[in-house]
Amino acid sequence: SRPPSPRNVQQTPVADLMEDSDSDMETMDLQDSGGEELADNDELADSNPELLPDEPISLQRISIMRTPAEMARLSLPPPPNYPSLTISSLSNSDGQPVETCANGRVALHFENELFTGSALVILRSPTVPLDPFYASHFDGRERMFDFQVQGRFLKPPQGEIYLGGEVPDKLQLGLFTTGLSKVLIGIASKLLSGMRYGWGKKGGRPFIAYPLWQSADRMHVTPEGEPPPPLGRDIPETPEARKIRRKTEGGREEFRVGPTYSFSWNSKLIDLVAWKVCKLPGGLRDLDLHSFWNTMPLRFVCYNYRGDHDDHLDALKEYLFCFVLQHDPDAVYSEEAQPLPVMPRLSDVMLGAANGEHSELQD
Repeated sequence: SRPPSPRNVQQTPVADLMEDSDSDMETMDLQDSGGEELADNDELADSNPELLPDEPISLQRISIMRTPAEMARLSLPPPPNYPSLTISSLSNSDGQPVETCANGRVALHFENELFTGSALVILRSPTVPLDPFYASHFDGRERMFDFQVQGRFLKPPQGEIYLGGEVPDKLQLGLFTTGLSKVLIGIASKLLSGMRYGWGKKGGRPFIAYPLWQSADRMHVTPEGEPPPPLGRDIPETPEARKIRRKTEGGREEFRVGPTYSFSWNSKLIDLVAWKVCKLPGGLRDLDLHSFWNTMPLRFVCYNYRGDHDDHLDALKEYLFCFVLQHDPDAVYSEEAQPLPVMPRLSDVMLGAANGEHSELQD
């Protein structure tokens, strides 16, 4: 297996912390030394006086943030406390869980034999106050969450790349929930093409997945050697390029070693904090996700599938990443901020959002 190595990670560019998300973006030539402390303000000013104008530090460019103490020194608000939702990553080669949080001020790095990258989960819910740090990302949008990933392939994938969700064990559905599940599957299949799903058979988990290239809300491919766009705002893609990409015939797309792939997937139909399917067409009421898989977690996954079986057998999957979302229905929201988990590697995040086109399934 390949342990995470700071030297072979494609860095997410550092960007302005200005509220105006349409301003020009620049990148800093500051590298993560893999262990050295964040440079002091005076050191930054000596190397580039333009980094420190006479403005609050929270409105200036910053280098990589690793700890809550550094975040506090830069006057950045910590992420909200969502006690009902626990998020962890099983994306590294060693298979060990790494805890992260929603609406993080930094992106979580991961690396395995197939893919190395960073991920960010941005969400909201009418059941809790809106996080002002990402308020502009939801302004005028119906999206309930936005899952963003950026990274590179370490070897050429041998099958088609899928993005979707799965649960770890077979579903125990009653007569009503079975019928309701089929209705929801029908709705989902009409909103995006290429959908695959399975109820959980021998050798395969219950899942629903779409081809990544066609289903991603946004996709940006950065040539090798060029800086990729920042996370934390909309991935740049023109409506014309998005339309062409989503109409690409399955199997005709090409994921290669070298470029950096930045992509996002959002939905207006799933409230992760409340653990509900919401805003359904036809006036259908909100649906509790516990009704479908009880207390099991939801695994948000992206994988290379090396077979042609519609049930997507586990033995034929090679994961780019796997994020586990666990919901606690008895948890009570608190306005107290939660500490940011200290992780082996963190990437930079861009604040704000830019307007753009979205799918009917998304927003």
